[in-house]
Amino acid sequence: MSTPGAAPTPPGATGVAAAPEVLSGRRTAWLYGLLAVGFTLIIGLQAWFSSLIEEIDAQRANERVRLFVGEEIARGIQALERDIYRLGTTGGTKGQQLVAAKIATHVDKLRQDILVLDRGGTVRQTIDLNLQGRDQMLREVRYLPARDAGGHVMELIELLPWLDEITGKLTTLRALLARRDAHRQAGDAEAALADEDEISLFLKGIPPMFLRLGENANRLLYESQNRQAVLETRLARQQRQLEYTKHALVLLVAIGIAVPGMLALRQINAANRKLREAWMEMRHARDEAERASRTKSEFLSRMSHELRTPLNAILGFGQLLALESRDKDQAENVAEILRAGEHLLELINEVLDLARIEAGRLDLKLEAVALTPLIEESLTLIRPLAEARGIRVTVAGRGCAGHVLADRVRLKQVLINLLSNAVKYNHEGGDIGIACEVAEDAVQIRVSDTGAGLTAEQQARLFTAFERLDADRAAIEGTGIGLALCKRLAELMQGEIGVESTPGAGSTFWLSLRASAPPAQGPIQ
Repeated sequence: MSTPGAAPTPPGATGVAAAPEVLSGRRTAWLYGLLAVGFTLIIGLQAWFSSLIEEIDAQRANERVRLFVGEEIARGIQALERDIYRLGTTGGTKGQQLVAAKIATHVDKLRQDILVLDRGGTVRQTIDLNLQGRDQMLREVRYLPARDAGGHVMELIELLPWLDEITGKLTTLRALLARRDAHRQAGDAEAALADEDEISLFLKGIPPMFLRLGENANRLLYESQNRQAVLETRLARQQRQLEYTKHALVLLVAIGIAVPGMLALRQINAANRKLREAWMEMRHARDEAERASRTKSEFLSRMSHELRTPLNAILGFGQLLALESRDKDQAENVAEILRAGEHLLELINEVLDLARIEAGRLDLKLEAVALTPLIEESLTLIRPLAEARGIRVTVAGRGCAGHVLADRVRLKQVLINLLSNAVKYNHEGGDIGIACEVAEDAVQIRVSDTGAGLTAEQQARLFTAFERLDADRAAIEGTGIGLALCKRLAELMQGEIGVESTPGAGSTFWLSLRASAPPAQGPIQ
């Protein structure tokens, strides 16, 4: 058994040519699998390191938010202290209520910001603007408490009680202010002056309290700044380590892929080289076979010419002998000689045409050919044979009045071959029909008979040269060249030929050619 892909053994060589060593399917699958695993691993590592770096960036951004929250708390303490002093110097109940409401807003915001440091949440900063159509700008940041942050509890313990004490002080201050205003309205100057002294004494106790509160807030800022600096350093170092680790792992994976890949590539190159050598040998063998085929075709062509010359002389002398013969038996013998000679000449012509086609030396003249006169000429030759067997021939189809692009002589040769086959293989007393159908830019000529029909297996072998489907029917002449020659001629005329048949229901051979416009008429002389 020969191995696929092996180079043919040259004539005269001993032994069998070795098959090229090709890469096995299992090894190829392992190589592709290794490449897929390697690329998947690289992509996975890249995604993992990207997530780690994104986490580091998120921690850095979160620490900046923590510093921002600390700054917002310090700013809120300063605003709270300023408004408490404003409350002490504000006269009138309505003015005091406005300042007190603003102080309450500061206290609520401070409480919320301090709780955000412990629980997380959103911190809002309002910035006053002096722009036409816009008085304020709102800035929001979201903070998530760090998992290892233990200092937030101290801030709650130290800052929140101070806010509760400030709330109580604010209540006491508003009571003093209300009592002072009541004494003023009652005209009790001495009591109002005493209230002023008590308010002044009360306000002198405010600075130490805010000093302590400010120290706690500043410590929060200081710790946040230090924490951010440490975190920036640690995160930068960790990011560099991750980058080094990523590059090292990617390089390791690339090496793990490259080494077996190079080995496999060397094997593939060696296999391709041997396959190329085998292909060159096969190409050389193909060229030799084509050269032998051309030589055979040229030989057949020359032999056909050589055989036709003496055969024409035999037919000529046979015709003269038929004219001069007076004896009935001698006339029948001469007629048999002429019939056999004409059949032999027809066979030689078919072999010659087939040889010319295979050698590429058959030239066709494609022109606009009228179908009606050509079909009538073909039927003139076929009708005597059909009438002798009682077969009726009919022509139908408007397309037969048109023109096709073809070689007139070769198209007539194809039609005569199809019609003679229809007569030859039809039942006595049957029918033969010729029809022409026009479809878009093509004309299809259909020759139908009422013979025995063909099986699918017979149809597949029908247009093969020297193929006889009725080899057991010795009474029917033929060599299996006619239909093969018809197929080659149809292709040379840029057309197609085929058959439609059902066993027991006859056959229809069709020839499809390009439609053509009638040739232009010259001017009448």
